Amino acid sequence: MDNQNNNPEQANVLDSLLENVPLETDVVVDLPSEGRFYRNFSQVTIKPMTFEDEKSVIASSKKGIDPINVLLENCVKGINISDLLLFDKMYILMKLREISYGENYNFTITCPKCGEESDVKMSFANLLVNKVPVDVEDPREITLPVCKKKITVRFPRVRDEIHLKNAEMASNSLFRFVSKVETYDDIVLINNFIKKLPLKDIKVLMKEINRPDLGLDPRFLFDCTACEKLSEMEVPITPDFFSVT
Repeated sequence: MDNQNNNPEQANVLDSLLENVPLETDVVVDLPSEGRFYRNFSQVTIKPMTFEDEKSVIASSKKGIDPINVLLENCVKGINISDLLLFDKMYILMKLREISYGENYNFTITCPKCGEESDVKMSFANLLVNKVPVDVEDPREITLPVCKKKITVRFPRVRDEIHLKNAEMASNSLFRFVSKVETYDDIVLINNFIKKLPLKDIKVLMKEINRPDLGLDPRFLFDCTACEKLSEMEVPITPDFFSVT
């Protein structure tokens, strides 16, 4: 076990005291995208979180820096984090939590029907992971159902998150994920085109950009013990996701 003590005798004692602590083991992860939309790789390597990594999450939150991306920078090897597709990022977060703390995740959730809080224990093994079909490309061309025009769209990546902080920002940023309308690639024209689209076309465009059917599916059925009603909920992925509870 690595240590920073120059005293050989003390280093031996320290190793003996920590003999039952497992060594950090890197884990190779196959991505939902299978790496098809990156350059020259199909997997990433992640290492379990350390106490120092957990402290960096807390420190980043206090400084207004995205703590999740800081954590990924520390624990993920093989890719520039800003290049990650968002559904690959979500999957990596789940795997990082799993190898660091185990496959079970305990959290508190508020019932949307009655407002009561409940403690939930979730096993990551129960969550579905949908790989990207081989016929899906990035970028890719789709045809809008109402205006019947072909547009070329791409998936959001981590570097795009600054434009997706809330629903209003996301709706105003759709043009960033459209590279072409028919044969036109002028960004101003594309933005004006999107603003004039009927709602049905906008819904199709948003769904195609985000593709919620790909990657980790965080949804689960929550059976509230207070009101005895079922609700579809999502596993909360927040900085608390990387705390032992």
